[in-house]
Amino acid sequence: MSDFNEQLIELETKVAFQAHTIEVLNDTVIAQQKRIEVLEKGLAELRQQMKQITPPETDNAGNEPPPPHY
Repeated sequence: MSDFNEQLIELETKVAFQAHTIEVLNDTVIAQQKRIEVLEKGLAELRQQMKQITPPETDNAGNEPPPPHY
């Protein structure tokens, strides 16, 4: 009977350890997801800023006067 009790205690210990590990991993995943959301928002803001400061890529070369050295 002693072996059975020892095995049961060992299994209970393993389950408790695994439950704790899963909880820690879940907390980590939640924190990472929040960080990803913050980074994605920041990236979207940077893209918007770049669109505002970067002229659109159009072929206006024919409409511009030639440089002064011509």
